[in-house]
Amino acid sequence: MNNLRVLIITDRVGSFCKNGSEIFCSSLIEKLADHIDIQIIAKAIDQNFKKKYKCFVIDEITAQDSGKLFNFLSQNITINEYDIVYNLGSLTFGSNVVLLFKILFNNFLLINHFQTLLECYSKFEGYDEEHQRQTGSTQREVARLAAVNIFSSLSEYQMAMSIGFDLYKSCISIVPNGIDKNHFDTIEADYGFLPTDHLDQNQKPVILFTSGRFSSFIKGADLVYRAFIELYNERNDIFLLSVSDTNRFEYLFQDIPKTAYKILEWLPREKYLQYLAASDIAILPSRYEAFNMIAIESLMLEVPVIANDIGGLQEIIFHNHNGLINEPGGGSFGLYNALHSMLSDIEKTKKMGIAGKKMVLKEYSIERVALLVEKAMQRGMAKNSGLYFYY
Repeated sequence: MNNLRVLIITDRVGSFCKNGSEIFCSSLIEKLADHIDIQIIAKAIDQNFKKKYKCFVIDEITAQDSGKLFNFLSQNITINEYDIVYNLGSLTFGSNVVLLFKILFNNFLLINHFQTLLECYSKFEGYDEEHQRQTGSTQREVARLAAVNIFSSLSEYQMAMSIGFDLYKSCISIVPNGIDKNHFDTIEADYGFLPTDHLDQNQKPVILFTSGRFSSFIKGADLVYRAFIELYNERNDIFLLSVSDTNRFEYLFQDIPKTAYKILEWLPREKYLQYLAASDIAILPSRYEAFNMIAIESLMLEVPVIANDIGGLQEIIFHNHNGLINEPGGGSFGLYNALHSMLSDIEKTKKMGIAGKKMVLKEYSIERVALLVEKAMQRGMAKNSGLYFYY
């Protein structure tokens, strides 16, 4: 595929990335560039990528204005220079670009790589049906235009079908998100987040880690916080570290010491991994997830995971092998029971973490994921003989 020319559309690339999916997209782009000729359209691209690849940077004002975005694309993009348009992430920005391409150009080979289903998130946030429809309509439209649609989990694909994605004319590929193990080779545990009184003691507490965009109800901060409080009332040798975009739900901790937990804002990538490496158990309380990067990052650092039995998490966490699953309806009490179980047998818990790392190296390496994406591109090329006509 060395001569394949691919135009990649994504939100952010490089040092601007803040969440796991964006970091995955950047790693995937670099790995794909080993075998194919790439160019990138994004709202934020750091200097490292600009030096290595041809990049089109679209500022936020232009991205939000369809007229300005149309003019930018018409002036800068010649579609026949590319064999494939690769909508990586398939979020609002990328999907809007694709729809403008449809107006500008007669034909092009499109591959979507979904990272989330916006309509699902809107639903779980409690928005009415009209808002849910609006947030997902763009994704559904670009899905129908593609020769290949890639989903990060079987659960995500099934959810897409249940909310009206019309995909019978496209090929479907299930490709998990992946991680670059080189990012983890030099990571060492850092306990700097612990209060001084913990650090001064010979025996550190059992460190429980949770993280997510907890400003969203979907991510379930309330569930993990309630489970921790219940457990802390029984034993005070535990500590909760929460890395989030908000201190929402912190009021729940009003009856326990501030030295029992810490809520931190988003951290630089290396520091985040160092703190995760210092943890004993990761708890992922999301009410919905298309995938979950934190799960495989935790396992890569031999930290076993407790997660709700939903979405992509149920395809990553195997009960009693690399973590524990909280059954549907278990809520905070189910997370409490899972924590209680892990803490009652620390040696078994450590073995789960070791097993988890072996699985991640086998199934979720960025090298394997990039090969799967390239195969999906080959399927698209074969189906359309290098040209995609709209139906």
